[in-house]
Amino acid sequence: MKRVSISSVRKMAVVSLGVYVLTYYILIGMFSGAQIGLSKTLSDLLTLIGEGTGIIIISFGLRWQEKRHRAEWKMFLLGIMMNFIGDFIWSVFEIHFQKDVPFPSICDAAYLCGSVFYLFALLFYIRNEKLFDIVRTGFDIIITMVVSTTIIFKYIMLPIWNDGTITLLQRIISLSYPVMDMGYLGGVFSLFFFCAPKSKLNNSNLLTSLAFIIWFFADQFYAVMSNHVYVSGGFVDPLWPIGCWVLALASLYPHYCKGDEEIKSRNSILNRRQLFREYIRFLFPYFSVSIIVILVNYQCILKDPLVTGTVLTIMLIMIRQIFSLLENKRLISIIQKSNQMLEESKAELEKRNTKLKQLNYLKEHEANTDFLTGLFNRRYINETLRLLPEKEPGSRVMEISILLIDVDHYKQINDGWGHEVGDIVLQQIAGLIKSNIRSEDIAGRFGGDEFIVILPDADLKSAKFIAERLIQKTNTGKFADGKKTLRVTLSIGCVRWRGFTKNYSMNTIISAADKALYKAKAGGRNQCRTGELF
Repeated sequence: MKRVSISSVRKMAVVSLGVYVLTYYILIGMFSGAQIGLSKTLSDLLTLIGEGTGIIIISFGLRWQEKRHRAEWKMFLLGIMMNFIGDFIWSVFEIHFQKDVPFPSICDAAYLCGSVFYLFALLFYIRNEKLFDIVRTGFDIIITMVVSTTIIFKYIMLPIWNDGTITLLQRIISLSYPVMDMGYLGGVFSLFFFCAPKSKLNNSNLLTSLAFIIWFFADQFYAVMSNHVYVSGGFVDPLWPIGCWVLALASLYPHYCKGDEEIKSRNSILNRRQLFREYIRFLFPYFSVSIIVILVNYQCILKDPLVTGTVLTIMLIMIRQIFSLLENKRLISIIQKSNQMLEESKAELEKRNTKLKQLNYLKEHEANTDFLTGLFNRRYINETLRLLPEKEPGSRVMEISILLIDVDHYKQINDGWGHEVGDIVLQQIAGLIKSNIRSEDIAGRFGGDEFIVILPDADLKSAKFIAERLIQKTNTGKFADGKKTLRVTLSIGCVRWRGFTKNYSMNTIISAADKALYKAKAGGRNQCRTGELF
C-alpha cells in the first residue's frame, strides 16, 4: 500500500475546508427563514460532518507530530470529540425528537468538557518555554486579559448575571462559556507573545490561534444575538465546526524550530518579519489599555473633567512610552544586525582559515612527497631521521631499524624496456612496500631506484622479517605495464641502532645501512644482509 504523504493530506484538507465553508453558507442562505426545520437539520448534519472530519484529520496529523508534541494534540483531539458528542446529542433532540434542546443539558456538559481539554492542551503547547520568558511575557498577557475580561464582563457577563428570567444554574452555565472564551484569548496571546520574538511562529501556531479566535467570536455572537436561547440554522453555526477543522489542519504542520542555518539563509526577510512581530507583541498591551481608556473616557467625559484629564494624560503617557519603545526596538535591531554581521564575518574567516590550512597541508604534502611513487622524498626522510632524538629525553634509550632497498639491475630494465616501464616498476615496488610495513613505519624514495624504510622501536629480528617478506612478495609478484611482464628482485640492507638519544647519529645509521646493502649486492643480490650498531 502506498504511504500517504503529509503534503497531500494537507492539500486535501485545505481544499475540502474551502468547499465545506462555501457549501455550508450557501445551504443556510437557501433554506433559512421559511424552511426553519430543514435549515436546522442541514445545519446539524453539516456541523457533525465538519467536526467528524476534524477528528479524522488530527488522527492523521498525530502520525507526523514529534513525540514530545503528541500529548497536546491528543488533548485537542479529545476536545473536538467532546464537541462532536455534544452536537450529536443536540442533533438527536432537534432531528429525531423534533424539539428544542433544554438549557442546561448534557450538551453543555460536553461543550464545557471539551473547552477544558482545549485549555489543558494550550498549557502543554507552551510548557517548554523558559521560566524567565513566561514571567516576563506574563505581564503582557495579564494586561491584555484584564482589558478583555473587563469588556466581556460589562457587556456580556453582567447582563447574564442580572437576567432575572433564568435560574442560578442557568446563569452559572451561561457564564462558563465567556470564562472559557477568556481562557481561549489567554492561550492565543500566550502563543503569539511567546512565539513572536522567535522563529517558531509557524503555520501550526497561527492556525491554532485562528481556531480559538473563531470560537471566541462565535461564542460572543451567540451570546449577543440569541439572548441565550440558541436556535440552530443561523449564520453563526458554521463557525464552531470551522474552528475544529482549522485546529485539525494545524496538526498537519509539525511545529518544530528551524535550524540556525535555515534561519540565517533567510536573514534579510526574516529579520523584517521578526521585527514587525516584535512591534506588534510589545504594542498589543498598549493597544488593549487604550481601548478601555477610551471606553472610560466615553462614559465619563461629560460627568467629571478631572477624570477626562486623567484619561487623556494616561493616553499621552502611553503614546510617549510607545515612541520610546519603538526607539529601543530600533536600537536593538541595529545591535542584532551588527552581531549577525559579526557572526557572518567570523564564519567567513573560519571558512577561509580552513581553506588556508587545507592549502598549506597540500603544499606541505607536495613538498614532502615524491611525485612518481607517492612515498616521502629524501628531504623529508632526512629531516625525520634528524629529528627522531628530539622526541625522546636525552637520558632515554632509543631503538630504531633502517631498511635500505635497491631494485636489482634497474639500469637494465630502463635500457631494455624503456624508462616508462622503469617508472611503472618503481611505482609498483612503492605500492608493495607500503602494503607490507607497519602503520608506524615511514617509507620513502631515497634516490633513483633506492627506497628506505624507517622502523621506530623495531629490533633487528622484526626488521629482517619485514625485509624478507618484501623480497618474497617481489619474487612472486608480476611487474608489468599491461603489455609486458618481467621479473624484479630486491637487495636490502638492514641495520639496527640502539642507545641513548644523545649518542644518536643519522649519518652513521645510513652509512651502516648502505654497507649492509652493498654486502647483499656482492653476495648475489635478491637477499637481505643485516648489521647492528650500539
